[in-house]
Amino acid sequence: MTAMSVCEVCVSDLLYCDRHDAYLCPLCDRWQESACTDPECTYCLGRPDRPSLCEHPDRHHKTHD
Repeated sequence: MTAMSVCEVCVSDLLYCDRHDAYLCPLCDRWQESACTDPECTYCLGRPDRPSLCEHPDRHHKTHD
């Protein structure tokens, strides 16, 4: 996965979700990548449609300072 730093839509800092191994924009409330299609992927399994619906928002963090 390539490190990202800002949202392409609103240019705000992205966060990284450890649980779902994905970048997200907290302002746009959208994941930056689509979930994979592997039915056994432990990262994408159960990933909600929007980051705000994630069960573990404490695992969302900045990727840079």
